[in-house]
Amino acid sequence: MVRFAELARTAVRQVRSARNLRRRLTRDMRRRATRARVVASLVGARIRGRPVWLLLSGSEPVSPWYARTLRSAAEHRAGAAVFVLDFVPGVTDLPDRLPARRFWLDAAPGGGGSAPRYSTVGCIEGKVGGPDETWRNGYYRDGKPVLTITERGGATIVEDYDGFGEPVRREEIDQDGKLIRLVDLHPSDGREVTHRYLNADGECWLSVWVDPEDGRLGRTQRHRGDVREFPTLRAAQAAWVAGQISGPTPRILVSGRGAEEVAELVKDVVEPSTKGI
Repeated sequence: MVRFAELARTAVRQVRSARNLRRRLTRDMRRRATRARVVASLVGARIRGRPVWLLLSGSEPVSPWYARTLRSAAEHRAGAAVFVLDFVPGVTDLPDRLPARRFWLDAAPGGGGSAPRYSTVGCIEGKVGGPDETWRNGYYRDGKPVLTITERGGATIVEDYDGFGEPVRREEIDQDGKLIRLVDLHPSDGREVTHRYLNADGECWLSVWVDPEDGRLGRTQRHRGDVREFPTLRAAQAAWVAGQISGPTPRILVSGRGAEEVAELVKDVVEPSTKGI
């Protein structure tokens, strides 16, 4: 019986090992197939003189392979560009020598980002080792928390608190010191309610409502320039990307789930035959 149990356990381990090997081979074959489709598309784009664009969403860095692909397209005069869709404070990992178009800056009428608004005048700075260790990066007024300032990869995050010490707003400042976005927070739990993007004059040019159930970025209104409403932020970004097309329709690469959604929407706007990779 003991011998039989040992044989059974060995058989189970072998089966599991075979399954894991099959999964790894399947993933590898999928990656190879994707690369083959990209290479074939780039060859066709190069022959027809079509530019190559990468849509980048979230905080996922550009893969080295995508970076080489874009540089190759640029060197062969097909044209290449990176469209950064999401403002993620502190994330700057983009391919060198490639033009990057940032939604929060380039889509804003007159340019995005304004002077920061926060002030620590009349506040007392929290200190390490103080009575409330969590407020060592915060400021007080009349014994109540007013704001916290956090550095993140060169960017600055400022959280404002109301008279009851509850978070009500977050100011997001990029590496160049520009206030890009105001995020309104629900005082009961600190969850995000709306995103408000600012232009160079400090005016809100784009408002995005956050779904309270799943946190998805939903209804979006553009208040300056081409005033209109979109069902989602991704739809607004797709309209911006599609508006950049002049001449041959670009071959679109994507990195990130949000970028995939934008690419599909761009395809619907421009022409049904445009296909993302």
